[in-house]
Amino acid sequence: MLHKSAVVINTLDSTHAEKINSGFVGKQLAGGVTAINVTCVDVIGINDFSHGVYGLKEFRRTFAKVDPERTMVVRKTSDIPAAKKEGKLGVILGMQDLRPIEDNLDHLEVFHELGLRIGQLTYNRQNLIGCGCAEPSNGPLSLFGRQVVRTMNDLGIVVDLAHVGERTALDAIEVSSKPLIFSHCDARGLRTHFRNITDACLKAVAAKGGVVGVAAMSRFLVYDCVTRGSNLDDWLRHLDYMVEMIGPDHVGIGLDVGQSRTEEDVNRLNTRFPEFLKDLPPLSLRFNSDLNTPDKTPKITEALVKRGYSEADIRNILGLNFLRVFEQVWG
Repeated sequence: MLHKSAVVINTLDSTHAEKINSGFVGKQLAGGVTAINVTCVDVIGINDFSHGVYGLKEFRRTFAKVDPERTMVVRKTSDIPAAKKEGKLGVILGMQDLRPIEDNLDHLEVFHELGLRIGQLTYNRQNLIGCGCAEPSNGPLSLFGRQVVRTMNDLGIVVDLAHVGERTALDAIEVSSKPLIFSHCDARGLRTHFRNITDACLKAVAAKGGVVGVAAMSRFLVYDCVTRGSNLDDWLRHLDYMVEMIGPDHVGIGLDVGQSRTEEDVNRLNTRFPEFLKDLPPLSLRFNSDLNTPDKTPKITEALVKRGYSEADIRNILGLNFLRVFEQVWG
């Protein structure tokens, strides 16, 4: 079976550390998922250096505690195929906002030593690095931000541009000597939403050898998300759009589905980031109904086969495209 033998990488599982248990790991493995990128620092809370250190350690401890036999923290590219071979879930430690580095580039080196392998420059808002995607100013990458991108290149941390403003993202792509990613976005050409990626960013990141992970958040996929949520066809429409725009070698999976979310979780996020309140579906419709748990991931492969994608292209979209970027950045 194609899906069973493929390397499957989801570049954002947004499940909170306290919601991760053995059942969570089991569903990932049941869905054939090889590796996931997790968010180690809560974007709602305090984002400083000490919380960055604690967050990275907390996620490592969490997986070591709940299911040490079936999980492994990914530190180098070869760990991902090794996880596949051993039937384990590879865990890529990431941050969705690099505010924890504060104004000190040396903090990036500390985080890298603790296992950070993917770093998102901003989360919706302005920080010392650059502009977030919800900021009306659409400002540039700062001088400090340029140093951050170059340092991430040198250390071997993947630069993630999800939640980053268009101008800052384009600047980062220009500055970077390595491929970059948009870990979890959908196409603004199909759904106008501040979180979705513009055609200009699609083309620029692909030209640099990067990859975009297609997200499974209903509000990013369709306009009528409040009344019906979204389904697999909606998700595939965005994937097809990106493939047509930039080719199958630059598209992947970045679902951004958080398991066991509650209304309290949603309210906390929206209180901190009220820009998310527009077109907010009820919790039951928030995530794509066909991709809202990791054990449903094989549906993607089945649908791509039916759509006539070649086996090589399917394997690339499922995970090899991201694996290529990781190899170029991590070594």
